[in-house]
Amino acid sequence: MAKRSYGEGSVYPTSDGKGWMADLSMMLPNGKRKRIRRRAKNKTEANRLLRSLRDELHQKGSVPSQQRDVATAVAEYLEFRHAADLQPQTLEKDHRHAEIIALGLGRQRVATLSVDDCDSFLRSAAEGAFGRPYGRPELRRLRQKLIRILENDERRGLVNRNVARLSVVPEESPDRKPRRAPRAISLSEIEDLILVAPQPVSVFIDLVGRNGLRPAEARGLQWTQVDVTASTVQIIAQMNRSNELAKVKTRRSHRTIRFDDVTANRLLAWRESQSAFKESARVAWSGNALNLIITTRFGTAVNQRNLHRSIVASCGRAMIDPPIGAYDLRHSAITLQVERGHPVHRIADWAGTSERMIADVYRHKLDVVTDLTGP
Repeated sequence: MAKRSYGEGSVYPTSDGKGWMADLSMMLPNGKRKRIRRRAKNKTEANRLLRSLRDELHQKGSVPSQQRDVATAVAEYLEFRHAADLQPQTLEKDHRHAEIIALGLGRQRVATLSVDDCDSFLRSAAEGAFGRPYGRPELRRLRQKLIRILENDERRGLVNRNVARLSVVPEESPDRKPRRAPRAISLSEIEDLILVAPQPVSVFIDLVGRNGLRPAEARGLQWTQVDVTASTVQIIAQMNRSNELAKVKTRRSHRTIRFDDVTANRLLAWRESQSAFKESARVAWSGNALNLIITTRFGTAVNQRNLHRSIVASCGRAMIDPPIGAYDLRHSAITLQVERGHPVHRIADWAGTSERMIADVYRHKLDVVTDLTGP
């Protein structure tokens, strides 16, 4: 007779020797462990009783912790993320990464998942086992998603250790064409770019490159969210690719940041110019019911692609080669704060992201390497 796997329960004689016990340990959805024991007259009846207990357990949707697989953990994590009411694009990325994890590790049991399993999964993703070879940025996202999936189980007591934290992101496959890494420019180069850029592109560059807003947050910023007197801006929405206001990316994205007098003067100058455009356009003014800051001369929202073209053209005039994009401006702003030595948690709050992302992406800026070549 085949031996039962750990977590499938057991049968054994009672202490008085007058019967048998069917014993099954299970983990409830709330993270608490429950143990069920039933007495039987003989071993055959105890085995039958144990099978019925397991069947009843699966029908109720509760899976013993030792039998829980990664696919189940992925499904429950996605339910948790949907309950957070996030942006559709964010949920779409979650689903894409979760499907890859379920495809590579879905049959593995969470309780017996090892660091080697995680490393093997990431190497397979780098080699193209799931459709195409993934680069290091995408591999980091996959590893991060796996960490968060296991964190969801760890928080509920379904797993004792998050082995994904110990996994290592492998090198890219030589067959993969690498994507361009984000490029950071200096504060003086950002100021040169602002000087040659037309309004309101110059204001956009200031908000993203000097104040760390996401490009979508800057495009969706409204005048009602800016207090020039107090020098603060409140981030509560963003502009999607269809030029419609939408929710911010994550809960951490809701924040209020302070800007300096330079940004305040640029905002005031642009508000006067925007009023002048509205007065001169008159009938042609399409209206700005959303009271947006970044608009065209006719009151409409500025297209994302048009902003990119304007930034690239301004790079040519400012002698910045190779040219940069909108996301490089935000990368430059965060890099500058890291180089200034601010605490990671304050930079994360300022940028509306997690400390883990700052520590992961900007590790080369955070680490202080001691020179060991001296005496």
